[in-house]
Amino acid sequence: MRSCIKYGKETKIMKTLIKLAKTNKILPILQQIQVKDGLAMVSNLKITITTPCNKANGNYHIKKIAADIWQHETDLMNRLPELPELGESYASLSVSHEDLSFVARAMSNEQARYYLNGVCFDNSAIVATDGHRLHFVKGLGISSDKKPIIPAQAIDLILELQKQHKHDGVIHFYAAHAVFMIGETKLIAQLIDGNFPDWQRVLPKDNQHKSQFDFKDFKTPLKDIKATAKAYDMRHPLLKIMQDGSFKINDLGPNKTWPCVTTLPFEIGFDAELLADTGLKGNLSANTPTSPIMIEQGNYISVVMPTRL
Repeated sequence: MRSCIKYGKETKIMKTLIKLAKTNKILPILQQIQVKDGLAMVSNLKITITTPCNKANGNYHIKKIAADIWQHETDLMNRLPELPELGESYASLSVSHEDLSFVARAMSNEQARYYLNGVCFDNSAIVATDGHRLHFVKGLGISSDKKPIIPAQAIDLILELQKQHKHDGVIHFYAAHAVFMIGETKLIAQLIDGNFPDWQRVLPKDNQHKSQFDFKDFKTPLKDIKATAKAYDMRHPLLKIMQDGSFKINDLGPNKTWPCVTTLPFEIGFDAELLADTGLKGNLSANTPTSPIMIEQGNYISVVMPTRL
């Protein structure tokens, strides 16, 4: 029997549907792809993806689909949830894969502050924070006073679909859902029911010391830094940026230094991975050893909290 979707990006899209279905660990009956009237659908109750499919109507188990076996499963005749009633869209936005992936790096996975587990779409920026760093793209917002938050799992799937299609797609916002449309594929995600904090309040406004920043200074030696930190039983590879344009693992570690373009009139400490993960090369501003720094490259901005050494 010929596979429903066989070649190129369509095969990758089907893998994305299978990936979503695998998240149904509590309800394994939902580990299936349902085909109806030319559309394949997968749902985990909070996220639903539909895409064109030329197989016969019915339910198919993802394990067999992954092996390119499309066979009706009589024990999977439970219907997937109906598509939600969306109402009227109040805003739409096209976001590039590059913009969204930069912001998504700062998403939190902390369960207590669940409202940080995603990307917030403000009227002036898209933003994410985990409490240790904040990433946002300025000038990229929605024309609404609402601040919808798309959950991290949906953001990850949107990034996958953008990569497969090689273009941006459009996100439409509704009262309780966001709908991402790209080509003939549609992703419907339930928005996080919570309020994103006033992120603009944490932006440093009085950083008087200016310098340069290049994430590669910290990315390139990160493996060596992690190994050294582990040898000294440190949970995180904490760095001290020195005044002479170099950095080292904090004073608990060995006296080994690495060069960097950042120079400040004081020593300041950071989690090495947060600096490397910015992916930015641009201007850095700071005020004191205990206040956040701001790194800017065009419309991409990262605010990183220092670490006590």
